[in-house]
Amino acid sequence: MKKRFFSFLLMFFLSFSLSSEGKKGKTVGAKRRSQMGAFIQLKTALKQSSQGDYVSSTKSLFRLMYKPALSKQKNKIRYHLALNLYNMGLYHPAIFQFQNLVSNSAPGYVGKSLQKIALAAAHLKDDRLLNHAISHGSLKYISRADRNKLHYYFGEYWMRKKKFRRAIAHFSRVKSSSSFFYQALYQLGLVHAELNRVNQAINIFEKLESRRTGVTDRFRVAALMGKARAYYQGKKWERSITAYHQVPKDSPFWHDTLLEKSWALLRAGKLRSALSNFQTLHSSYYEDYYQPESLLLRAIVYLYICKYYEMEKVLGLFHRVYRPVYTNVNNIVVRRYSAKTYYQSLVLSADEQSKGRLVKYPVPVARRILREGDFSAIHHYITKLKEERDLVYSLPYSWRRSMVGKYSMKLVKKRLNNAQKKAGLQALSHLKSIRAELKDFFNQEQYLRYEMLRSKRDFLKEKIARKGTTGVSIEKWDRSVYLQNGYEYWAFTGEYWLDELGNYHYIGKGSCKK
Repeated sequence: MKKRFFSFLLMFFLSFSLSSEGKKGKTVGAKRRSQMGAFIQLKTALKQSSQGDYVSSTKSLFRLMYKPALSKQKNKIRYHLALNLYNMGLYHPAIFQFQNLVSNSAPGYVGKSLQKIALAAAHLKDDRLLNHAISHGSLKYISRADRNKLHYYFGEYWMRKKKFRRAIAHFSRVKSSSSFFYQALYQLGLVHAELNRVNQAINIFEKLESRRTGVTDRFRVAALMGKARAYYQGKKWERSITAYHQVPKDSPFWHDTLLEKSWALLRAGKLRSALSNFQTLHSSYYEDYYQPESLLLRAIVYLYICKYYEMEKVLGLFHRVYRPVYTNVNNIVVRRYSAKTYYQSLVLSADEQSKGRLVKYPVPVARRILREGDFSAIHHYITKLKEERDLVYSLPYSWRRSMVGKYSMKLVKKRLNNAQKKAGLQALSHLKSIRAELKDFFNQEQYLRYEMLRSKRDFLKEKIARKGTTGVSIEKWDRSVYLQNGYEYWAFTGEYWLDELGNYHYIGKGSCKK
């Protein structure tokens, strides 16, 4: 009985051992088959990538990146995933993967990743990414073909940071054969002007002007304006005026020169010419431009030549136009909308759209803020983010519902939301500055009215003291023909506004009698 019992136990343990070994063998076999399957999938995904089928490739690579069987291939998979997303135009999802490789010091992929991060940063004009690329020394990994482009954008970055000598170092390295050369040359002139190196700035602008021949060529016009501003900075009024006069009227930059040229004319004592500029500046064609300073400057010129009626008319115009603007701006600031609302409403206001606009910016103020350097940069960045968002929506439904599609959409939306909030805070900051500026302008308006009354009084005293003088009043109030009053005239009335602008002239003499 005992013998049979021990035989049974022996047979049981032998069968259990054989069963365990069989199961273990099956597990190892399944693991090997799974590993082989993963490698085959990776090979297929990389082949799809080389053939330009980024949609299929990214779906597979994102999933394979988390497979334990391919843990040793993870950096390779991550790099090719990032590269495919970059080639698709999905820069932010790609950058996140490239940055992961850099932070983990992935062997063989750090330099390649930094190269792509730097190029994407230049495309997006994102200071945060540019700083990342600069701090990690990405230039040494950049190909010669792209190095000029990076030098230009790094120079712009340092200009925005007010590190002018670093900016000069980068702008100076842009080769003349590069498409960025003329932009870099112009920026180089600006940097020297910022450092108060007026003569060097003028030489650079003249060099740029001589290399561009088209009358309305944007680089030639920009060089003329830069040269005019540099001469003004150096207090060479006549040369500044000459350079401003060379800016063609059909250039989009021409309006910007009018007020600047008016200041130069005023500093040179050419009051009649300054008044001619103001007639154009304050025409209906430019009524949507924010230019309160020009009205006050025009009033000052009228004060100099004792044309008190015209001065009072201009001050009245300033009050009627900019008092509602000030009230509107103040109400926007006081109401305290969300940061995102400030941005979205600003863009809609600048395009004169009312649908979906919660904050009603005055159109001139909206356009003024959009032209500010810091806001313009982040607005460009937001535009690029929206392009990526729209690109995701345009991809096949299967891709959008995949892991990589959900990841990409979530990342882009988060960046877009944060960027819009930041832009809204910048818009609010500019609104506060405009409010303070307008408040100061209104104080100047009151002071000018005081000066006008005092000058009027002195003029009348002098007139009464001159017994027997029979003077003829110069004030002609009839504006029925050519907007003229005996001292100003509009040369002709053409079919198009642009043909007429710049053809105003002031030909009279001052009213002041000594």
